[in-house]
Amino acid sequence: MRRRTIKKAKTEGREPTARSGKRPAVSARLRYWRWPILAAILFALSLAMLFASWVRLFNVYSLDDRLRAHLIAPLDTLIKKSFDSHNISIILIDKDVHPDPQDKNQNLPSGNPDTRHRHYHAQLIRALAGKAKVVVFDVEFKNQDPTVDPEFAAAIAEAEKLNTRIVVAADVDEQDPRPSIPLSLEPALKDRWATWGGCKYRGTKSVRFVLLGLPSPDQSQPRRETDQQLLIPSLALRAVEEFRYPADVQAFFDPLTDMVHLRRGGASGSIEDSIPVNSAVCLTVDLVGQEDQGRRNLYHNVITNLPDVREFTDKIVVIGYQSGDEREVSESEKRYGAEIHANAISNLLQHDFIKPLAIGYEYLVILSMVALGGVLRLGFAKLANYTLPLKLPGGVIDKQVQIPTMLLAATLLYCFVASLAYMLERTVFNVSYHIVALFLAYLTVGAVRARLGLS
Repeated sequence: MRRRTIKKAKTEGREPTARSGKRPAVSARLRYWRWPILAAILFALSLAMLFASWVRLFNVYSLDDRLRAHLIAPLDTLIKKSFDSHNISIILIDKDVHPDPQDKNQNLPSGNPDTRHRHYHAQLIRALAGKAKVVVFDVEFKNQDPTVDPEFAAAIAEAEKLNTRIVVAADVDEQDPRPSIPLSLEPALKDRWATWGGCKYRGTKSVRFVLLGLPSPDQSQPRRETDQQLLIPSLALRAVEEFRYPADVQAFFDPLTDMVHLRRGGASGSIEDSIPVNSAVCLTVDLVGQEDQGRRNLYHNVITNLPDVREFTDKIVVIGYQSGDEREVSESEKRYGAEIHANAISNLLQHDFIKPLAIGYEYLVILSMVALGGVLRLGFAKLANYTLPLKLPGGVIDKQVQIPTMLLAATLLYCFVASLAYMLERTVFNVSYHIVALFLAYLTVGAVRARLGLS
């Protein structure tokens, strides 16, 4: 009687009941096309993940930046890096107070920025004039002081005549790209300023990005979203421009490739250099250890020994404050802003870039992860019953989730390959999208395998 029931259900085109203990019947046509259908599903999934990666969909919850920070931080301790101390020197304005040896009633610059410090900045500029190639002040000259501004402006003019370029920081934003420079210094600084600002990992306190520029209002033609955008350069980028290509190049951001191009002759001119950035025009800074940055020069030591500044000859000299300018670069380390800018300049000069995967390789990795997820679910179905209980990080799910051990093994293998790519090629994988592609492919194949007659 039982056999007749099952046979009748089949002949009438109905699925057998659950009591039969068999899976739903699959039509001959569906069975014939099962592999093309599965391939189409996985191909569509790979395209969806590529699009998500391109628009950085998961960074709404800072997942991308958090994973990148956690990937880079431990690996940085294993990588031998170099700092271009041959071309860069750092001078840090002291936290502690030091009296002026020539005027006991005055103190040398220390603590937080003060307009009175410009008197000593002028002396330093005159001493470096004709020796240093570029002097970069990671200092904002926002307030006016008629007692010292004329001296400071005159020192800048004298240095420029001796081919020492001066670059100062100015606070600007995209809504108002005019620099905040006082009227008393505007003639001296109108063409010698750059944007200053750091970019943080979203959702963290770590500053490992340096902004390379903001959109310039001087773009001569209407632009579309995909057109290259003329940039107001940042301190680091302006320092490199003045050091290598004084007054000859302009910086343009290409949104299609996430590259900053230094061009001669406008947006269609020849490319002199290209720099990988993210969509916010931020460069990921490859920081060296503090002991690898060369000699740390304190301002009071330099200013009291101005006749002997030979060590700064033909260099970019970056000047910044210690007080109030410490930035977290990892969960356990802080650096001064001038040090971060100096490292960014070193990266630009040495072409030592932390770069993302090119779009073609990005899709190749996603496609490989999708294929791997499908193969694991089809070819190793018996191993799917072996799971480990894990609690997802970040509080996304409070309860423990049973994860197949073979998926965990594949994820660990992927992380090993991603680590090698970073250590050997300084290439950062989009970890979140690749791992999600693996898991989604595994789950998708598991959901359709019975319907397509693959099991």
